[in-house]
This record gives sequence, C-alpha cells and structure tokens, in this order.
Amino acid sequence: MAQPAREQELAGVESTPSIDAVDPEEMEDETAVDDADVEDMTSRPLAYRFAPLRIRRRHVPVLQEPAAHARCVASIQAKPFGQARVITAYKRRGPWLWVWWDGRFGWVDTANLEPRCGWTAELVSGDADPREAWPGDNYLGPRGRFVLGPDVGGFAATNAMTTLPTLVVFFSTMASPELLCGGRRGLWLALRAGLAAIYATCVFLLWRAALTEPGVLPRNPPDAKPSLPPGCADAPDLKICHTCNLVRPARSKHCGSCNNCVELFDHHCPWLGTCVARRNYAYFALFLHCEVLLIIYVGCVTALRFATAYASSRRDDPGETVGGFVDHLVEDATWPLGAAAVAVGLAFPVVSLLAFHLRLAAIAQTTNESVRGVYRHAPNRHDRGCRRNCWAALDLALCQKIPPSRLAALFRRTAPGGYGSVAREPAP
Repeated sequence: MAQPAREQELAGVESTPSIDAVDPEEMEDETAVDDADVEDMTSRPLAYRFAPLRIRRRHVPVLQEPAAHARCVASIQAKPFGQARVITAYKRRGPWLWVWWDGRFGWVDTANLEPRCGWTAELVSGDADPREAWPGDNYLGPRGRFVLGPDVGGFAATNAMTTLPTLVVFFSTMASPELLCGGRRGLWLALRAGLAAIYATCVFLLWRAALTEPGVLPRNPPDAKPSLPPGCADAPDLKICHTCNLVRPARSKHCGSCNNCVELFDHHCPWLGTCVARRNYAYFALFLHCEVLLIIYVGCVTALRFATAYASSRRDDPGETVGGFVDHLVEDATWPLGAAAVAVGLAFPVVSLLAFHLRLAAIAQTTNESVRGVYRHAPNRHDRGCRRNCWAALDLALCQKIPPSRLAALFRRTAPGGYGSVAREPAP
C-alpha cells in the first residue's frame, strides 16, 4: 500500500479508542464529575506506584465513574512475584485517580486499595524503575536482561516434568553398571554422560525460550496518534490495537495473557509461561526437538535396564515365567517403572506438538495464522515452497542472530519521555 494512502488512513484514527467500542466523547460524558472537585493534571500528570502487599490479592478495578458502585471498565492485575506497577494519573478527585489503562480512561479508588484489594498506591517523587512503568503483565529482570511471562506455574511444571523423570533415571535406573548393562562400566559411564548432556541442553533451551523477550512492541502514549513501529512491515489492512495505541504490523497480535502486542506472534505457550514469537521461537523449536530426544533416550535406557534384568533372571532361574519376572520387576524397580510411565505419557503430546510445528515450518505459517485460517481463502505471500520454507526455518533456528529487543530503550538513561517514562512530582 502506498505510504501517502496509509498516512491518510491514520489521520482519521482516534488516539484514545475504547475496547468496548464506546465513543470516547460519550465515555467522557459518562465519567464527567463536578469540575470544582477535580484537579486537572493533564499538562503535568503524576505517576503513582501501585504495589501488592500480599500473595492473595485481588485485581484493582478501574471504574467508569468515581463511585464505588460504578461500572468496571478494566482491571489492574498483579505481575509475577509481586512486582509493582507505575501508573500515570491525569486527574485527581480526593482519593480517586483518573488513569489510562488498557486502552481506556477510568477512575481508581486509592483509599480502599489495601483493605479491598491488598494493594498500596504512593506518589512517585522522581524517576521510577522502568520495569515497574512497563504496563505489560510480564516480570522484567534487572535492566531488562530477562522477561518472565505471567504463567509462572506452567513454567515451573515444565521444569518439574523434565527434571524429575531424568533424576529418577539417572540415580535409579542407571544406579550401577550391573543393573543397567551387565557390568560394562565404560558403556554405563557413556550412557550417564549422554543423559546428563541431553538434559542440560534441554533445560538450557527451555530457560532461554521462557526468559527471552519474545518481541514486544512498545506502546504509544494515550495522547499520540497510532503509528507503525519503526522497522516493521505494514499489514495489508489497517489493524489498530487500542490497548497499545499503535498500528499492528503484519503477522503481529496482541496477547491477552501477557497484555502486549508481540511482533511475529506464533502463540502464547502456557508451559513456557510466555509468548512464542520472533525473538524466542528458535529456542522453542530447538527445545521441542531436544525434549523428544530426551524422551526417546529415557525410553531406550529404561528398556535396556529391563532387558538386562530379564537376561539375568533367565540365567538365575531358567524356569521363571514372564509373569513372574514382571511381578519381581514391579517390586524391585518401582522408580524406573514410574519414570518410564511418565516418559510414555509425555511422548504423545510432545511429539504431536513437534510434528505440528514441523508442518507449520513447511508451509510458512505461524500457529496463530493456522488456527485462524488466515490463508484458507487467500494466498500466503510468505510461502516459497516446502523445501525453501524448511531451509529458511533451519537457518532461523541455527544461523540467524536474534534481533535486538525493542524494550532496550526503556533502560537507557537518555531515553526520551513516552512509553515507560514517568512524570516527576511537580515542584512546590
């Protein structure tokens, strides 16, 4: 699409849209209060630090009017590990603050935050931590070195399902050379070293996929016109994210779980706890391959252990039946059997997921595009044929360098105002 035509389309876009498709003028009329009671801080807005006090806390409601029984238009959710949020207030009426949150304006009652929701709100007198000023639902590490998704429980479960069976196999199934491979110590050491190497690679890829910033697009301030992020390809049709107040690039999507627009969005993975997109998809794909290899390795080692035990049982008692051997195996090798059962249970979903992503690589689609059927009745301009698509995916996973994060500007001391910046307390 020609650039002048795109500029004409963007010229008619409102800068403060509403998710509920409510006209901003109507919303202002509904939230209008007595001007004498309202302190207008639009020219110099103030920043407030909202911090959760306890583990069991509620979402902070953003109300349409400064009244306890007004309609809730949005909610402020807690970040992982209780990381605070810095929110800009544009008006103030007693304890009520008029804030911009999730693409709409609303009122927050700071007087009842602690007893009702388990939060506190304090005025920020200087520059706040950019990690707290970031409006997404992810947890940002020091200076943005890592980004953890909101689904911390899913990430912990993936680590447990990968680690526990491996430890059982390492310390129980492969306890001694006699039990595993008939006393051949060299083979025993090689098998243990191979398991440790595959497991370490698998955990490394898992953590890199989960902690790498997936490709979040910075938000525009609420008073700015929606614009296309620099360096991004324009979509065939005009798609505007009202929450982030920007024009969504091609193949991007706003993730409702992370509350961010993500570049080249594939899907939100609850087992990683974060989005899989442009900057961490390669780690995710390599993790799937390594996880399948680990499952196969665990299954082969367990089968070798059972085969060695069966051969030893036949030598000691040639008349023993298979049923008797199984009974003794259940009694003497409970932990190896449990690890094998877990590996078999994980094999089908993990292998199916890997096969699905291999198919996506062959047809040059993302999970989001495949599920939505974007190219069901339209040509896919990214499809260059199966062989070229597979080579491109392989090059992406193994050779290409990860592009720099767009959130790096938040942690520069010379960063201009706008996204991630907070206002200073006005001088007396």
